[in-house]
Amino acid sequence: MAQSKVWLITELAPPEYSPDREQCWLRATGFGGVKLTFAGIRGQMINILSLQHQQLPVAVMSDRFTALMAEHQIPHTAMLGMLPVPASGLQLMIDNGQAAAWLAKQNT
Repeated sequence: MAQSKVWLITELAPPEYSPDREQCWLRATGFGGVKLTFAGIRGQMINILSLQHQQLPVAVMSDRFTALMAEHQIPHTAMLGMLPVPASGLQLMIDNGQAAAWLAKQNT
């Protein structure tokens, strides 16, 4: 299995589409201000677009190599899923200053 990277998404912009609507991009801000872009193609947008309906913050797992080599441009093939952690629990970790330690533990 590919090594994974967990991102703690705190903000999402509205999705953007190509003129023919065959591609979409969802820009996000992660914990610590990291900028991410999730990209999808027709038929594979569902995972990416499902992010916009999640209560924030949300923990997203992606393929570590692809995400880091593409400077945080995450294609649909690299998004592995969302972690089943309630937004309220993630927000509590952020508020209590524990989010960085939690992310470090997830990414080891």
